[in-house]
Amino acid sequence: MHRTTALVIAVLSVLQVDGFSYRCNGRSIKQITHKPHRNLRTTQLKAAVPSWLPYSVCHLAGGCTGTPIVMRATRAESSWYKRIPLPSFTPPNWVFAPVWTTLYGLMGVAVSRVVRAGTPMDNAVKLWTVHYGLNLLWAPLFFGLQRFKTALGINIMLLATLAGVLKQFYLIDPLSAYLLAPYLLWLSYATVLNWAVCRLNPTVNGNNKAKIQAGLCAFGDGYNDAMFQYDLKQLQIAAASYADS
Repeated sequence: MHRTTALVIAVLSVLQVDGFSYRCNGRSIKQITHKPHRNLRTTQLKAAVPSWLPYSVCHLAGGCTGTPIVMRATRAESSWYKRIPLPSFTPPNWVFAPVWTTLYGLMGVAVSRVVRAGTPMDNAVKLWTVHYGLNLLWAPLFFGLQRFKTALGINIMLLATLAGVLKQFYLIDPLSAYLLAPYLLWLSYATVLNWAVCRLNPTVNGNNKAKIQAGLCAFGDGYNDAMFQYDLKQLQIAAASYADS
């Protein structure tokens, strides 16, 4: 009997099952509950979070930096964006948010797959970083400063760098390149749209119709036909108001 008890105690003293261990205190056997190890909880948390999620969140957060500028330019009824000529294929304003949210999410998934591939990917990630930085510059230039030509140049550079990114991503992880295909289509469309806006709102001496509407014109040597048309319209409104009174 004593030998059996000793054997059971010896086994239970080293046995760990589901976070429990056992020790002998005289003739009684006590169960000791172990607190989950911090590293174990961290590992479990990491396992519960998809590996691509942090990358997508970071890309979305970066993209949101230009959101206030875009909203200010497109939402207000009196904004310059609604008072300048736009191409017939300009999308409605509500399209921008869901499209860019989806695209930034796909960017994060694509980059995460490249990083997790484990193959040499330094050049691919560096090129993507340059491309993403250019992407974040576009909204402040187009919607914030009304620099349509400069924004068009950024779009062209975006297409050029994206071509290099797609090539390198495909060599590392083909699916990551396919995930960026919708972004390539949208970027191509946005470049054509930007070009059409430039054509409808020509910039002369640094001024265009958008800057007139936004009150950002530099009068004097920069006076141009668009500004003349604006002044003429204001005079007509003032004359009509005077006649009515």
